Amino acid sequence: MVENILLWNGIRVAVSLLICFISYFIVRIGVQRSTRMLSSRLPSSSLRLLDFFLLYAIYALVVGITLNIAGFNIAALLGAAGVFGVAIGFASQTAISNIISGIFLMLEQSLRVGDVIACGPIQGRIVDIGLLSMTLKTIENKLVRVPNEHLIKNTVLNLTVLKQRVVIFSVSVSNATDSHVVKDLLVSAWEHMALASKDKAISISYVASSEDTIGYSVNIWVKSADVPAAKSEYIELCSQAALEKKVPLYISPKS
Repeated sequence: MVENILLWNGIRVAVSLLICFISYFIVRIGVQRSTRMLSSRLPSSSLRLLDFFLLYAIYALVVGITLNIAGFNIAALLGAAGVFGVAIGFASQTAISNIISGIFLMLEQSLRVGDVIACGPIQGRIVDIGLLSMTLKTIENKLVRVPNEHLIKNTVLNLTVLKQRVVIFSVSVSNATDSHVVKDLLVSAWEHMALASKDKAISISYVASSEDTIGYSVNIWVKSADVPAAKSEYIELCSQAALEKKVPLYISPKS
């Protein structure tokens, strides 16, 4: 009698392990094919999120069925898992907060790999969006890991989601300089720019003056991807023109 029980239990365990082993490969192949079918419709970050939850949800279901076939009390195991989950939750509140924030970011799809963003003093191009953090590559060629919770709680500027941006320059000249000469110089430099969007005209406005200087604000439209190069180009053209015309001019970008 005892031998029959042991034999039966051994068969149940063997069958359970076989089911679990076969199910692993079936689930893996099924999830890969599903995500491959949706790859043209969803961004990579959303696909990874879908793959993560779909894979582990099915794994949990398969393990539960396998343990039930093997004769384990699933209700008791679920109760123990619940207590264990609560303990883990208290011990890793920051990680869970980052994961939830990462899910919101992936579902919202307001930030994508390749976008240039600014969050406080941090600015860079997104190279990876994970469940815990986002990785940015700065202009200094440094990789910065930003926790997802920080992105949710703070204002994030997406600098490349739109094709064109306005670059603002602050210009200061001597009070003795003719305003028409200054404006002609600024417009001429804009006309010689290779990176300026010529479908939208340059905007020059008077800002303020002091005892020695007059201030102007210059707005130029450029492609979002060309912003850093366009800033350097316009400053160089203005500086060359000011030197040729002997106009004491100081120019710097504001954005």
